[in-house]
Amino acid sequence: MSPHPNKDIEIERATAGCGVSRRRAHAAVLGFYLAAALFNGEALLREAHLLRYGPLRDSAIAAARPLAAAARMTRLGRLRAWAERRSPAH
Repeated sequence: MSPHPNKDIEIERATAGCGVSRRRAHAAVLGFYLAAALFNGEALLREAHLLRYGPLRDSAIAAARPLAAAARMTRLGRLRAWAERRSPAH
């Protein structure tokens, strides 16, 4: 018996073509974060403006401005606003 029984299963699954490639998993994670940034771009910019004055605030605003512009252009920010209105906490 192998000291690592999970290794056998991993090898069997890999040879059978099961699972997802690393490249595809990375692309999915990157896509998720890009979509999240677009949905929240305008809120990120609002929050960046609330930070204390200094280099961190300047960097946050510089990073959030293009996201907010893209959210407005694609209108994905409206989906976030709609979800906030529908939320029972608000």
